[in-house]
Parts: sequence; C-alpha cells; structure tokens
Amino acid sequence: MYPRRMVDDARPVVFAPNGYRKTVCGNCQEQAVLNEHNVCAKCMTWHCPCCVRQLEKTKPMIEKSLTLSTGHMPSTRPDFRKLRFGEHDFGYILFVAAVVDLDKEVPGWLRPIYAEALDLECTTVNFDSDASEIDRFKLYEW
Repeated sequence: MYPRRMVDDARPVVFAPNGYRKTVCGNCQEQAVLNEHNVCAKCMTWHCPCCVRQLEKTKPMIEKSLTLSTGHMPSTRPDFRKLRFGEHDFGYILFVAAVVDLDKEVPGWLRPIYAEALDLECTTVNFDSDASEIDRFKLYEW
C-alpha cells in the first residue's frame, strides 16, 4: 500500500488537466502531482486528505477569459439572446456556461467563439475595443 506519513506543511493545490492535483510536496519540497490517493508521485509521501481539502477551499479561484476585439461582434449592440452578459466601457463580457445547447441558445455569429471558449475552459469572453483581432474568427464592419 502507500506510506502513511503525515505532512504538516502541504502547499496550495492546483488541479492538473488529468484530474490529479499539483502542489509543492511538504516532504521533498519539489513540485509534485498528487494522485487520487493524495500520494506524491515523486517521493511517495501520503498527504492528509483533510489538509488537502482545506487548502483547496482557501485558495483563490483563478479563471480564464478569452479576450477578443469588439470587431468580432456583428454590431455595437449584438444579440446575445438569453446568455448572461454585461456591458463595460469598452465592450461586453459574456459569461460562458458549459451546459448550453450551442445550436439553440447561442447566436450563429457567436458559436465559433463560444465553442473556442469552452474548449479553452474559459469562464468569460471579453469583447474589448482595444483587444486583438483573431484571424480564425469573423470580423465585422460597423
């Protein structure tokens, strides 16, 4: 089985793409990946699940945003349908929900952008007048 040594100074935890957690191991002081059993892959030290869960609750949540030029919108006041969005001084922020029917709930002009935001695991799309224009998305003249 796995060694059952307690580590008192576990560091903040970040989730890796494969579902494992990345942190700094309190035992070997190296960047470590904890498996589903909270064992450091490098030194095989077991980390207390309660301590890991507590650190996960207290660490700040960092979200990704896809930032694009407002030139990718078909007008100055585009139709977002029933999607959640907010207007700011330089454009719009659109909140990306993973449980959306792209064909029914997302307007045609927005589908490729929304799909890209989902693929990149973004929580928002920021349409900003000062942001870059991206070649793979359609540009509009208005």
